Amino acid sequence: MGKWVTRCLISLDHFEKEQVNRKRRYHQAYDQAIRAVKLLHDSNIYTGVTLCVTDDINSVDKFQQYLDFVCQLGIDEIRIVLPIPQGNLRGKDFRKLYIDVMRWTRDVKKKADMDTSYPNIFLFSQFESEEYMGCGAGYTYLTVNNDGALTPCVCVPYSIGNVKEIGLKSAYKQLNDFFKTTGNTCYGRRTAQLLPEQGREQVPYPKEVSQDIMSKCIVRDGNAGFFRNILPEIQNVQGI
Repeated sequence: MGKWVTRCLISLDHFEKEQVNRKRRYHQAYDQAIRAVKLLHDSNIYTGVTLCVTDDINSVDKFQQYLDFVCQLGIDEIRIVLPIPQGNLRGKDFRKLYIDVMRWTRDVKKKADMDTSYPNIFLFSQFESEEYMGCGAGYTYLTVNNDGALTPCVCVPYSIGNVKEIGLKSAYKQLNDFFKTTGNTCYGRRTAQLLPEQGREQVPYPKEVSQDIMSKCIVRDGNAGFFRNILPEIQNVQGI
């Protein structure tokens, strides 16, 4: 396993077992996540946990409890994802939650970066900002679901087909019609108001529905800071 897998991320939504099982709607979600983390750690594989911050953990004190808990598991990284108006958050006003989480997670990260006893804290809101990498949905990023469905990002339910039928090369060509550059904001946020009222239980959405949504929100913001400034320098040094 270690020969081929260099790192792995496990979703762990809370430090309390009942909360994790409730969020995942599965009575063994917590136990299986913890077991996976321990197996990866024991195999000397770089192991991280992903946390999407919601109301029940939206405070420095609650996150400190989460941080102390995962430190005991020996993980290497915590990836913090801000709330996106998809799934259970669809149609809800989460702006205050988003702003609050943005503020305190950056403060916590600054403190944790100075303490080597803590794992690396990785903020997707920072990484995918316009100043850094931008939102790479459909442009530098593609998700293959466990059933083979292809979507621009794990956080958006728009399917362009199945990998078994069209392959990755064809998928990227199709996505190029809708994603011309990286985005200045999360694609899940910018398309939230376009989601269909009917058939919400079927995700990802059928190809025709998905293409209709994406055609109404074509990304052409201009590439983010890394692609404008850093990448040309790297290519110049390497003679590419």
